[in-house]
Amino acid sequence: MGTDVLYEREGPIARITLNRPNAGNALTPDSIAQLLSILRSIERSDEVRVVVIDGNGKHFMAGADLADFKKSLDDPTIDPAIEFESRVVRDANQFPQILERMPQPVVAKVNGCAAGGGAGLALAADFVVFGESSSFLFAHSKVGLSPDNATGWLLTRAIGERMAKRILMFGERVDAEAAERWGLVDQVVPDVDLERATMDLARSLSELPRVAVKNIKKLVNGAARTPIAEQLQLEALWLAECAGHPDFREGVTAFQERRAPKFQ
Repeated sequence: MGTDVLYEREGPIARITLNRPNAGNALTPDSIAQLLSILRSIERSDEVRVVVIDGNGKHFMAGADLADFKKSLDDPTIDPAIEFESRVVRDANQFPQILERMPQPVVAKVNGCAAGGGAGLALAADFVVFGESSSFLFAHSKVGLSPDNATGWLLTRAIGERMAKRILMFGERVDAEAAERWGLVDQVVPDVDLERATMDLARSLSELPRVAVKNIKKLVNGAARTPIAEQLQLEALWLAECAGHPDFREGVTAFQERRAPKFQ
C-alpha cells in the first residue's frame, strides 16, 4: 500500500486522508487504487461505525491529475476515448457506488477546494462539513470534459436540473455560503474550527444505534427511486431488523429511565 492515501482508526471512527498536497490531492491511478482498497475494507468492517474523508494541505481534492492525463494524450499508442472511458467505468464510477452502499455514514471534511471529481466525491458522502473559505469547483467543462464520479447525478438531485446544467456547463465555483443555502453541505464553520466540527459530528454519529443508522441510510438513499409500496415493505423489513437488535431494548429502557442510551 502506498502513501498517497492515508488510513487510521480512532476507536469506531475511520479516517481516510488524501495525501498528495503538492498536487492538490489530485488522483492518479495509484491513489485511486489505494482509496478503493481502503473503502472496500471499511465496507466489510463491523468495528468501523463512521468514516471521515479529508485532504492534506490547502485543498480537499482537485479531481484527476491533469499531468497524468497529458501523458496519455501524448502517447500515440493510446486512444483517448477508449482510455478514459475505461478509467471512468473501472475507477471513478466505483466511488459513489461504494459510498452509497457502505453501512457506515461517511463525513467529508472539505478544506479549500473540492474540484471536478473531488466535488463528486464530497457530494457522495452522507455529510459534508465546509470551512468558510471552502468551495466546490465543477471544473470538468473547463478542460473539455463532461462530469464523471456521479457528479452530475448528485448535483442534479440536490439542486435540480436547471441550476445543475448552468453550473456544470460553465464550470462554476460554488462558495460556502451558496453551498449551504442550496443544501449541498451540512455545516459551514470558521476554517479554524473545521477539524473540531468534523470530529464532533463523527463522534456523535458513532454513538448512534448502528443497525438503525445503516437502515436509515439505505431507506433515504433509495427513496427517490423506489415506489412507495416497495418503500413501505422495506421500512417494515428493516424496522423488524432493528426491533430484534439489543439496541431497541436499550433505547426503550433508557427512555423509561430518563437517561442517555448506551447503544452497542
